[in-house]
Amino acid sequence: MTSAEYQELMAKKPSNNKFGAKKTETSGIVFDSKKEADRYVQLKLMENSGMITGLQRQVKFKLVGCTYVCDFCYFNYDLRAFIVEDVKSIATKKLSTYRIKKKQMKELYNIEIFES
Repeated sequence: MTSAEYQELMAKKPSNNKFGAKKTETSGIVFDSKKEADRYVQLKLMENSGMITGLQRQVKFKLVGCTYVCDFCYFNYDLRAFIVEDVKSIATKKLSTYRIKKKQMKELYNIEIFES
């Protein structure tokens, strides 16, 4: 196989994400999807305007037998609440592992995951 053939083959290689999401870079940060990157931009604007505070990414929560990593968490002043947010597609919301983790978050921490 020539170098050109290899490069052509790699260009046709499907996304590593089983749902077709493509990694996207925004503000020097690589996100798992364009949707997640776009949501980050929205949240940064909200933080800069004072609507939310303490924006964090990829926060880990210990669950029974596993760990849940949220996409974002922050404090929302309008809601007067700590928000744990996950950017999900319709397909990923249906995954049994995600549904189990969502239930455990509610049971163990009384945290309802906000899905955007």
